[in-house]
Amino acid sequence: MPREKSAKADFVSSQRRFQSLLDPLDPLDPLDPLDPLDPLDPLDPLDPLDPLGPLGPLGPLGPREPPGGVLRAVAGSRKAVARGEDGRGESRPCGRSVRFRGRGGAGFRCLATGVRVSARLPLLVDAARLRVLVVGGGAVALRKARGVVEAGGRPEVVSPELCGELRGLVEREGLSWTPRRWEAGDARGFHLVFAATDRAEVNAQVAREAEAERALVSVADDGPGSLVHLPSVIRQDEVTVAFSTGGAAPLLARRLRERLEAVVTPGLGRAARRLARLRSEVQTRFAEDEGRRRALWFDLITPEFVDDAVAGRDEDVERRIGRCLSQS
Repeated sequence: MPREKSAKADFVSSQRRFQSLLDPLDPLDPLDPLDPLDPLDPLDPLDPLDPLGPLGPLGPLGPREPPGGVLRAVAGSRKAVARGEDGRGESRPCGRSVRFRGRGGAGFRCLATGVRVSARLPLLVDAARLRVLVVGGGAVALRKARGVVEAGGRPEVVSPELCGELRGLVEREGLSWTPRRWEAGDARGFHLVFAATDRAEVNAQVAREAEAERALVSVADDGPGSLVHLPSVIRQDEVTVAFSTGGAAPLLARRLRERLEAVVTPGLGRAARRLARLRSEVQTRFAEDEGRRRALWFDLITPEFVDDAVAGRDEDVERRIGRCLSQS
């Protein structure tokens, strides 16, 4: 039988006319997202709109069940347990999302929408400030080393031999190369380690030692064994776009890259560099007027501005900048 939520809400509202409706400490506030009367409250076990409730869309009696694991709310806390196919799960605080592990791999599912999201955190780091080690001398090691160099880093390489392109990169960039096999202790002092040999047992040894040294680790052909996963990257001047399909389909990643490269063009990179210079000028001109600075940026960077930048129409970009400055 449906509960009389509206009557309860009216009663509560009439009793607390001087209280804020969004008071996080008010346990009966119908507008509080953590309130038992709220339709998305995970502590409301009978709410048909609660995605984790038994009657909700993700509940056992609801219209569907999420692939990869059944979600179960834990009453009295802001935790959730993800139970996989074998019935085992793990519980950890995760706010308004829930971690799960099942056939589809590890990930998170938003409590409010039920949408599965990746369990990976995208980061942009200053590679120039990291000590990076690449263990291996083949094509995979080449890709890792080249990516670090393109990001401004200077990786060190350990391998008895190097393929031609990697040797050329080492010589051209003046990188450190230790021409021998991996040895215990090689990972000491590094922030990021790539295990990129053609032997799985060696990669596993590298990963174990690197983790013991509190380094971030990426293991070739071993997603679960890697703490770091490098995405596909498109760079144009100041613009960097990184994306990943989670290893779902390499061809999907390639097609997505083709789409993104049509937008992340050299012209867009030049426009971003021009805006970086403009930023200091605007900051100086309107140092005491944040409102005018904000208004200028919204007037300037319109969809039409982006279209001109993507198309490489540098003169039109400059004309728009000049017009905005003159009108501000």
